[in-house]
Amino acid sequence: MGKNDPNIDEVNARVESGGLRGPVDWVFPAWEVYIEYEARRIAEAFPLTEEERRALLGFGEVMKGLLQRAHEYTRTKLTSIYDAINNNNYKLEGGRLYAPDGAWMHVGEEPHVVIEDIEDIVYFPDVMKLPHEKLELFQLGWEVHEEEGEGGRPVYATADPALFLAWAAARFGELHVSIARALLLEDGVAVEVKAVARSWKKRWSRREAERLVEKYAKRGVWEPFFTMWLGE
Repeated sequence: MGKNDPNIDEVNARVESGGLRGPVDWVFPAWEVYIEYEARRIAEAFPLTEEERRALLGFGEVMKGLLQRAHEYTRTKLTSIYDAINNNNYKLEGGRLYAPDGAWMHVGEEPHVVIEDIEDIVYFPDVMKLPHEKLELFQLGWEVHEEEGEGGRPVYATADPALFLAWAAARFGELHVSIARALLLEDGVAVEVKAVARSWKKRWSRREAERLVEKYAKRGVWEPFFTMWLGE
């Protein structure tokens, strides 16, 4: 490990402070370190079958491969864009900045590079083993907290690896995961991961979910608030 490579203590501190971001050659490996560490920690902490344990560790390996590919993709694009800007040899068109070789980025309030075709189908096992009624309460909170829909399936995008794993635990099963964007922030690059839960269907609209959360709160049922507030 090089002296500038991320270590789990540093990565955990960044995640807990709500911001896993940094230089492009640090932040992608940081995601790898976090996912691998947490997959192993979950495998040791939860009463999983050997098959479930292998599936969880396999999930970590697939994510590592995706992140490595996305790292190289993003580094190449950003290098071209940087050179174009540095040489004053770029084109602005339709909210995008283009380098001569075709590399481009979105500009404006949320500058970012779209990461294309870095995706795979992965399986996340049921690690919590909650009764269906209890699990549904946590899923309800995710419906309120930024979960979207795609083809009737739950979709979640986040630049926080802890939230990504927490959502996957509630939407376990077959996930279509893509490394979606590199967000170019003032304090570094953040990696946005997107996943479609192919084993589930969305049950509520956001408005319906919000009404249900309020109804449960009046009855003293707080599980939906836990996932709803996770990212606040």
